Amino acid sequence: MYLWRNLNKATATTFVLGILLLVAQCVFVLGAMQPAQSWLCCCTAVFIHYHWLIVTGWTSMCIYKVFRPSVLPNINNFCSASYKIKRLPEILAVVCPIPFITVNVLYSFFEHESFGYADMSCFINRLFMTGITLVLPMALLVSSNCIMVGCWRYDKE
Repeated sequence: MYLWRNLNKATATTFVLGILLLVAQCVFVLGAMQPAQSWLCCCTAVFIHYHWLIVTGWTSMCIYKVFRPSVLPNINNFCSASYKIKRLPEILAVVCPIPFITVNVLYSFFEHESFGYADMSCFINRLFMTGITLVLPMALLVSSNCIMVGCWRYDKE
């Protein structure tokens, strides 16, 4: 607890990002050792999917927190004074992956009568759903990061 109390916000979010990356990679390695078509492999696949989306969302949240005050100073004051929601970016980073996992499960269940994970490996079954529920959200978040950094660089020039 002593370490956590003495961290500033930027260091704390980076610390959490490091932990998330470490857990995501460990679960990925454990998933590679699981036999396909087992319930443990399926649970591992869901956790891998969810965790990599959280890592991407958390990275975007960190970039947003770093560049927001310099690019949008009026928005910063407006949000903190009016809404009093200081943890909204963190909540969104953790909650937003859930609909993507739900879409994968529902699509796979209704179209292919499977759970959507762990048919041949401990990951998403269909390439199409990998694109929709993993690559698309990651690409959108990385694009928004590039836009934020680009706006910051343009504002500094």
